[in-house]
Amino acid sequence: MARVMKRIKLIRTRDSEDFPPELLHHIQSLLPLKEAARTSVLSKAWLNAWSTIPTLRFREFVVLPNMVQQMKYRNLVNRTLLRYRRNNVPITSFKLQMTVDDGKSASSLEKWIQQMASKSCITEIHLKIDIYTSSFHLSDALFSGENLKKVNLRFFYNFGGWSWLNPILPITDSLANVRELYLDIKYIDDTFPNLFKSKFPYLESLSLKIDSYIKDILDITCVSLKRLIIKVRHDYPFSLYVFAPKLLFFRYTGDVTIPSFLFLPVAPQQIELNLKLRKPIDICFFLKIREALNLSSKFSIKISTSCDFIKQFDVDISDMRRQLPCPATNVQQLSFRACPGEELWGHSEFFDSFYSICNPSFLKTIRSIVPARLERYQNEKSV
Repeated sequence: MARVMKRIKLIRTRDSEDFPPELLHHIQSLLPLKEAARTSVLSKAWLNAWSTIPTLRFREFVVLPNMVQQMKYRNLVNRTLLRYRRNNVPITSFKLQMTVDDGKSASSLEKWIQQMASKSCITEIHLKIDIYTSSFHLSDALFSGENLKKVNLRFFYNFGGWSWLNPILPITDSLANVRELYLDIKYIDDTFPNLFKSKFPYLESLSLKIDSYIKDILDITCVSLKRLIIKVRHDYPFSLYVFAPKLLFFRYTGDVTIPSFLFLPVAPQQIELNLKLRKPIDICFFLKIREALNLSSKFSIKISTSCDFIKQFDVDISDMRRQLPCPATNVQQLSFRACPGEELWGHSEFFDSFYSICNPSFLKTIRSIVPARLERYQNEKSV
């Protein structure tokens, strides 16, 4: 048996040596970071592929790293980028998660951004940065790559500053080739909508996470846009106006207050509403959903709630049915998410209220994984 297993292992090793590096790179890029690194022990071909993979991913595995952990992390990134530059290895995708809390870390991050900006082959940039110092400044050179197609930015300021978005506004033509844009924004002002009108002529996918917006109307104009995702963290009323003739998909995530939607010249083919019910709701909430259901032929609704909220549910369903005698029939899926161990089905009035506004083709219940995430975070923080 041992001889047979040794022969099988030898055959697998020889076969993997014949794989083209591009195929091994693709396989490694699809794996989680740790699993991708472990493939380097399979054979020399896998080791060489891992050392020359064009998709670089750097992630801090500690929530709040100390000074020693930060130094080790910066040294790792420095050594990797130096080796790639020395061996002239191309970089097509750069993903970095980092904590910036002093001048050294800010200087390192700015230097890495400059290096990435000089790479003409780079097509994707993903930055997830927690900032605890005012000494960091986002360089415009980050977006100067002529082949850059996808930009994913999350800058969280922890020292009371304003949005990171302002340094991007002076850019004129460097964003012209971007197709996908993901922005995690703490604050935006009324100059924000002009950004998409002038700087993204080929943008096809836009994802926005917004903390606050100072105007009553959020206006997004982009003639090339096909996919739009908006997530609002705070519950405040506003209206969303979208001019996107090619828009196919729209998803909105928020709390109880649902904005007024206006899509021009036509609404997207598919719309998703993801709502977190943490405040008391009344008939107006369901009337607002029913109004939104008239916008598209394909609709999906996802509700996140808890038993504590449902126990306080008090809506006159009879009155609602008098105002809405015809439930919508275009809802493909109605989903309910709750924490593990919470039983929702005993509160029939809550579900009847949703069935009063729509007749979904499919009903789904999901157990939330939030408690597990919180437990993992607390364990990491205590280390």
